[in-house]
Amino acid sequence: LGGQIDPENPFSYDVFNNFDSTNKIENQGLSMQADYDLGLATLTSITSYRTTSLRTNQDSDFTSADLVSRNFNDTDLSTFTQEVRLTSNGADNRFDWMIGGFFFDEKVELENEFFYGDDFRSYADLLSGGPAVLAGIEAFIGVPGGTLAGSGQGMTEEFGQDNTSWSVFGTLDFYATDRLTATIGVNYTDDQKDAYGRITNTDVLSGLDLTQLGYTAVLASLLSDLGVNIADPASIGPFIFANPQIYAALQGGAVGAAQNSAVNPFAALGPLQFLPPFLGFPNSVENGSTSDSNTSYTLRLAYDVTDNINVYGSYATGFKASSWNLSRDSRPFPTDYTPSSTIVDPVTQQVVFQATPSPITSAGLAVPNLVTGTRFAGPEEAEVFEIGLKGSFSQVAFNIALFDQTIEGFQSNVFTGTGFALANAGEQSTKGVEWDVTWNPIDALTLGFAGTFLDPVYDSFVNSSTGDISGSTPSGIPDLTTTVSFNYDFTVFDAMDSFVRADWQYVADTAFFDDGALENALIAPTNFSREQNLVNASAGITLSNGVGMSVWARNLLDDEYVSTAFPSVAQGGSVSGYPNQPRTYGVTVRMTF
Repeated sequence: LGGQIDPENPFSYDVFNNFDSTNKIENQGLSMQADYDLGLATLTSITSYRTTSLRTNQDSDFTSADLVSRNFNDTDLSTFTQEVRLTSNGADNRFDWMIGGFFFDEKVELENEFFYGDDFRSYADLLSGGPAVLAGIEAFIGVPGGTLAGSGQGMTEEFGQDNTSWSVFGTLDFYATDRLTATIGVNYTDDQKDAYGRITNTDVLSGLDLTQLGYTAVLASLLSDLGVNIADPASIGPFIFANPQIYAALQGGAVGAAQNSAVNPFAALGPLQFLPPFLGFPNSVENGSTSDSNTSYTLRLAYDVTDNINVYGSYATGFKASSWNLSRDSRPFPTDYTPSSTIVDPVTQQVVFQATPSPITSAGLAVPNLVTGTRFAGPEEAEVFEIGLKGSFSQVAFNIALFDQTIEGFQSNVFTGTGFALANAGEQSTKGVEWDVTWNPIDALTLGFAGTFLDPVYDSFVNSSTGDISGSTPSGIPDLTTTVSFNYDFTVFDAMDSFVRADWQYVADTAFFDDGALENALIAPTNFSREQNLVNASAGITLSNGVGMSVWARNLLDDEYVSTAFPSVAQGGSVSGYPNQPRTYGVTVRMTF
């Protein structure tokens, strides 16, 4: 088609588009904090309101061929929060306490337009085996040539969510001795979400019921073998009247063939149905709402071994409310729908095969090519054990913690290339250790070393987007992350505060997919890696009048890695990925007043 790509050099940063992608984000916010001293305690109120507006349009086929002419997203978010806390002022030598409440109200509205371009029909012809295939189908179903996979066809989407949440919480510190502190914290959360999704689909090819078409084609072929023309009433009518039992047998054979992908002549077109019809929600079966509540708590003991060293141990639980999938990948749960097609005889107009019963089918809501998945991921609940050691001396400070975390119902969200597959894992656990050390050999110089070691695993994940992956390692979680840094402060001409700083960030290679078999099959041949070795540096001065200037560089050594990879859309056997940002440098000038 003349579309250009650079498949062998992902870090060339050469981009071949037939139109420029755009991205505009506008954030606004207002917050106010008020503190009032009541003597025994301080009353604090924090009120905030924030909005985000996002407008994007992307050449989503990532080539200079005009396959996708528009992928426009218009998203608006508005969030209001109100927190009130009452905190003790330390008048009691044995107790400190805090109680409070939090209210959260967020509204999300998004619209998306996804349309095929002028080259998409030619691309579909290539994938299907030649122009005659789609042209033949158009003739068979009686539509004008060029109808299938036509330019300008696609989807117009509307999704939204109203989320209201409130919580009450409190903590109590009990000083059992001068060195031993016991802490208990409790939080109750109530979360309500109301979501909706509506899509207008104009993609004719994706809306074809291939099972129904296969039935008609096979039946026509069987009748033709008997010298009967299914399209000629004068031929088919007398045959059915004279041979009802034979016609019934032909119907049965055609049903079986239509449901067999190896026999159905139209089944091979399934992979070309990129944008199948969408069942909007809420509907009479799916109410579009979730309601979650949870009480979580923290228990902690901390002991000052000396004036410089503290040890502690804690047990805590956590909670995350249900998360809705506000995209075209949102699908009914298997409990609400069983994929299948009702087959109608084109001659008698009688139902010859009834779709498998399900709530959505019984309600008359089923649409062609509807598949199951998830509308939302249910809540997740976590518990974590942690023990740690903290030290602070005149020139050295350090922290080290060991933890064991388990999440029931972990909300997995896997990028598929066209959207996200959202699902709950049965259980995901992570054992780990994290540490940080700072050293001031002289007052002006600070050296730092920090890191995290993690051992994550899906203890149980039977219904992932690729099947049972229990025992596998979650993607995107590195087993080792470290940071080494230094900062040197000095004065120039006794008037300008100056600094020089640098850091090295290391992130170990991690899997792109939760499914190890998929990782080995797709990623191993590409040599894509997520390992990061980023060196950042900066230097600056600040004048006495508040004017400051700094020069900086990110990824100074131009390290290369791939941040995300996925099976290429409509390009079987290919893998797409996003390279990281290359070396970036600049100058920042700021005024402090």
